[in-house]
Amino acid sequence: MHMGGGTSVLATRLFPWSSCQRTELKCSRPPLEYLKPIDRPKYRGLDAVVEPVRNYLSLFENGPPPERVKEETPQEKRERLWRTEIMETRKIHNEEMKEWKPKENTNATHEAFKTLFVCRLSKDTNAKRLKRVFEEYGPIKNLCLIHDTKTGKSRNYAFIEYENIKDFKGKNIDPRKSQ
Repeated sequence: MHMGGGTSVLATRLFPWSSCQRTELKCSRPPLEYLKPIDRPKYRGLDAVVEPVRNYLSLFENGPPPERVKEETPQEKRERLWRTEIMETRKIHNEEMKEWKPKENTNATHEAFKTLFVCRLSKDTNAKRLKRVFEEYGPIKNLCLIHDTKTGKSRNYAFIEYENIKDFKGKNIDPRKSQ
């Protein structure tokens, strides 16, 4: 498109107005007609707003307002539930401690310093295999492979009590060998 001083063919196709119409576009419009402003009620003060409400005051209760009910916030609810859970856990723990009698447990070891704790055992590991692996470090007095009392499945750990601690001291056990 040619943007110079003269008109090009393309410009006349885009704006097919006659020359008189082009001059009318450049003319100013006539002034707007005056319209009277809309009448609005003038501000009558606070009494005009309060007066309609005064008619309903007789319907309200007389006397002191009712007590305010304080609602629990989400944080207070979490803390309350947390406290009750701790208290329940402590109660259960205390009941279990009353029932626990370590002296009556026949599977418990007699000397803690001669006892070795073995963990992360395979579910297929049995007492015979454990005894065979750990007997090379000294004579075993008692071996207790722990099982779940309800299901009977292995808990994957065991206690091995040796007869003499001197035979065991200073030995380095390769954990991969016990698997």
